[in-house]
Amino acid sequence: MATFNNLKDYCKDQATRLRGIAHTEKDKHFYRLNIEDILLGEKDLNYPIYSLENYEFNYKDNKAGKRRKGMTCAIVIGKRLSKTCSAEDIEQAFVECEQIGDEIFVSMANDAATREHPFLKGFDLDNVSGVQFTAPDRVYAIRYVFELDALAPLKTNPDLWIKAE
Repeated sequence: MATFNNLKDYCKDQATRLRGIAHTEKDKHFYRLNIEDILLGEKDLNYPIYSLENYEFNYKDNKAGKRRKGMTCAIVIGKRLSKTCSAEDIEQAFVECEQIGDEIFVSMANDAATREHPFLKGFDLDNVSGVQFTAPDRVYAIRYVFELDALAPLKTNPDLWIKAE
């Protein structure tokens, strides 16, 4: 079954492998922030950032023994510019964020096709959208929203239940 931790670990791995982000444990660039934190100007961030920003899910039951878990997720790719940035610098920041986003979602599509990451099985590029935004302190970013669809369990896990006496 797909879980938030599957997605978080996958995104963190991408942030580590992408040259445009270059996350390490010493030099953090991957975060789990809400959009409000970014829009309000969270100060203790190393830019560029890759943030797993949203994770919502719902269950679907087609009554034919196939339960599904639909997930709506969002990430933010952002850059901070210097105080002396120009209009061209801002445009370039958005271009670089979009290039990173393109790499992320092409990678997801490729990984979904290989089935190495079962929680990506329902990933489809048709369900990805992005919007540019600006935040305080010269932060220029793109918020991407995407959907995943995975099998949900058919049975309960007995290890998670207290046995009746």
